[in-house]
Amino acid sequence: MKSAFTLVEVLIVLAVIAGVMTVFTPIAVGASKKAKIRSIVFSLRNTAQALTFYMYTKAEKMSSASETDLSWLTVGFLVNDNDLSVDPGNIEIEWPDGDISDGTATARVEYTGGDLPVSDLKEAWDEIDDDDNDGNPDVVRNFTKYW
Repeated sequence: MKSAFTLVEVLIVLAVIAGVMTVFTPIAVGASKKAKIRSIVFSLRNTAQALTFYMYTKAEKMSSASETDLSWLTVGFLVNDNDLSVDPGNIEIEWPDGDISDGTATARVEYTGGDLPVSDLKEAWDEIDDDDNDGNPDVVRNFTKYW
């Protein structure tokens, strides 16, 4: 006697596989979205901490006390200065005020990937906002010149 599967048996197996896929596909998509959110939050937090570390421990090494323009202080600079171990990608540092001439400066650490809404990231870390209303999630840090 031949040992072969009948068409009905094959269709039943395919139906069971399709049923399992309908259950697990949304779970896998949700898990990958959560992983992406955690990765972005981790990058924003690390970049903000590296910037804070630089401003409060190394900023006094600027070439002169009159140097006030901070536009050179970017993610790339923090990586080259070993304050960040790797470039997180899609993370930028903006200086809306442009300088620290009045003794204070505001920095905006911003995720520019544009693939996740601010609300999803804000649920993971409440410091995330969209202060400049450009649709990109950001974290704001304020600094006071002490040197």
